[in-house]
Amino acid sequence: MPQRPLEAVAAALVRLYALPLTRIVELTDDHIRHDQGHTYLTVNHHPFVLPPKLARLIDDQLQHSPRHSNTAGCRYLLPGHSPGRPRNPLGLADTLRHHGLPARAARNTAMMDALADLPPMVIADLLGIHPETAERWATLAGGNRSDYLAARRADP
Repeated sequence: MPQRPLEAVAAALVRLYALPLTRIVELTDDHIRHDQGHTYLTVNHHPFVLPPKLARLIDDQLQHSPRHSNTAGCRYLLPGHSPGRPRNPLGLADTLRHHGLPARAARNTAMMDALADLPPMVIADLLGIHPETAERWATLAGGNRSDYLAARRADP
């Protein structure tokens, strides 16, 4: 498991939410919201409640990261070396792999786990992937939810 908080945040987001590194590096402080003792990460316009330990890691990361903002005035959760730029996803993948977490394999596993609990259309909406892509993932995971799609089409 990664040793530095920055890598731990990225690893947790991959493993828990099946987020690709290209999306994780684009996350800013605008994606984080605190409300009544909970911390939320908004992805694709959907807020996810973060586990308390991950919320603390993210808060620490934002508190101690460079104060450079991007053009929209937001700070990246995983800032890059250049001011106002996010971390490079390929470099982050190499770092995670060095710490024993192959990000693609971890994301694939997280996607399969998510599809065991939720229909592909829900996953597509939550993660911002194409519905056909989610269906292909569901087929790979062994759960084809075509009955769910038929019911949604019949009852708008």
